[in-house]
Amino acid sequence: MVDPGVVAEEVGRVLRNFTLKRDYEREETDLQPHVRAEVEAALSARFPNAGLVTTMSVGGSGRPYMKALGTSFWPDLVITDNGSPLCAVEIKLIQPGSARGIASSIGQAVIYSCAYPYVYILLAHFGVYDERSSDHDQALLERLTPMNVDVIIRGPHETPS
Repeated sequence: MVDPGVVAEEVGRVLRNFTLKRDYEREETDLQPHVRAEVEAALSARFPNAGLVTTMSVGGSGRPYMKALGTSFWPDLVITDNGSPLCAVEIKLIQPGSARGIASSIGQAVIYSCAYPYVYILLAHFGVYDERSSDHDQALLERLTPMNVDVIIRGPHETPS
């Protein structure tokens, strides 16, 4: 079995660095499959002989889910190693006027942290983004850290490297 922390580091590296397109129309049909392809390519290159499997919650069978508080929740992307959960990724396409997606992704990630050792929130933020730091930004991120939840914000506001 591959070290879950090493797999999670690779997933985080990919989420922070893949080339984000500027024309995603839909989260489920455009952004999520793009993220899955990027993660799969990186994991198979880095861990060619591991039994790592990436599964999306949209379409197909065997969709990953978990039950909590009387209902089911589906992480957008799950990485497993021979059936053992390693990492979940909640992917949100934030369009102008849809800040609610940020709050729901944080809530979902907290729930997923009960079943997955590492959880990422990828916010592809194409809405109104205020680059000035809020007093609450660091406090929120610090509250998520003990749950191994990491928030990655990507979008047009990025400075090209």
